[in-house]
Amino acid sequence: MARSSLSSSSSTAVNTSAVIMMVVAMVAMAYFPYAAADAVTIVNQLGEDLVLHCASANDDLGVQTLVNLQEYGFRFRENIWGSTLFWCDFTANGYPPHRQDVYKGDRYLADTCWCTSCNWVVSPKGFICNGKQQPSWTWGGSN
Repeated sequence: MARSSLSSSSSTAVNTSAVIMMVVAMVAMAYFPYAAADAVTIVNQLGEDLVLHCASANDDLGVQTLVNLQEYGFRFRENIWGSTLFWCDFTANGYPPHRQDVYKGDRYLADTCWCTSCNWVVSPKGFICNGKQQPSWTWGGSN
């Protein structure tokens, strides 16, 4: 009989520990900035189809074709080191191919675009991030 109550106590302790760990994980995800979901949105304002292929070191998001004024977006979680990087390769008729970093870790993008929600517009003038024209990021230029 002593064995059965010891086994029951042990099982209860394990279940309690598991519940505590789950609660701690949920609180951490809610309150630590690296756990918050970040987002990238890209809007095509070229006046013609835009083909893009976005990826990170860990995720290939596939090829997307956006008609004029169409939007594409994705959400992700910043890694704990703040070094998440997403880039996209852009192609469109009449424009040279272009690779653009659309999110760099620590919510800091090339000295000009601070964001956790990075909203990009692709136009004939170039690339605009959160309303800021990116002068060095024009078609055919490199970032």
